[in-house]
Amino acid sequence: MVFQSEQAPLSRILPQLYLGAESDVTQDCLSARGISYVLSVSRCCPQPSFLPQSQYLRIPIDDSLRDDLLPWIPQALRFIDGAMSLGCSVIVHCAAGISRSPALAVAYIMYSLEMDLDHAYRFVKERRPTISPQL
Repeated sequence: MVFQSEQAPLSRILPQLYLGAESDVTQDCLSARGISYVLSVSRCCPQPSFLPQSQYLRIPIDDSLRDDLLPWIPQALRFIDGAMSLGCSVIVHCAAGISRSPALAVAYIMYSLEMDLDHAYRFVKERRPTISPQL
């Protein structure tokens, strides 16, 4: 379990892509970084009231081997690409920013920068050392 004091700070993976925890999704934190889109990889994290539905996507999976992230990847990539094509920044988060959301960040790096899994994983890990995705 990751306690608040041990939690990694919000991490910038690409100029318009951030990786973080549920606790990073506050109006002050997002507006300070110009983040206007949120991709939540969680069944229970509430949608922020300050964010329009069109700028929010929930992938309703838990951090469990029973839940499969793979079918959600195309929709997540489209959401991130859509925000970036508008010049907007996106945060991808799960509860602690350690497993589920980093897996999506790695998938996005593979897709957008045409990297293989190993290089994409290292790319994200250099920017957020605490990650431990189930790849």
